[in-house]
Amino acid sequence: MQHLERLRTDLLAGVTYELKTPVTSISSLLQAVQDGVVTGKETEEYIGISLKEANRLKNMVADLVDYNVFVTGEVRMRAEVVQINPLLTEITHQWKLVQDNSAISIHSDITSEPIWAWIDPLRMQ
Repeated sequence: MQHLERLRTDLLAGVTYELKTPVTSISSLLQAVQDGVVTGKETEEYIGISLKEANRLKNMVADLVDYNVFVTGEVRMRAEVVQINPLLTEITHQWKLVQDNSAISIHSDITSEPIWAWIDPLRMQ
C-alpha cells in the first residue's frame, strides 16, 4: 500500500510539473499576440505553437484518465520513427520564445545530418 501511495504522490508531482510547462507556454504566446507584441507571420507561428501545446495538454489529460496505466508502470507510448533534428530545433525555439525574460539561456548545436529515432515526439517534447 505504501508503494502505491508513493507512486500516486510521484505521479501527481510529475503531472503538476508537466502540465505547467505547456500552460505557461500557451499563456505567454497568446498574451504576446493579444498585446500586439508580435504581428504578421510571427502571429501565425505563435498561434501554431499554442495549438501544438494544447494538443500536448490534451494527450496528457488522456493519460490522466487512464490513471491505472500509470500505476502499473505501463505508460502508453505513441512511438514512431522521427527525424529528431527538426524536433529538437522546434523544442529549443519554443523554449526561447517563452523564456524571453529568463536569466537562463539555451544554446543548441544540432547536426545537419539526419538523426532518426523511434520515439514518441509529444513525450520527448
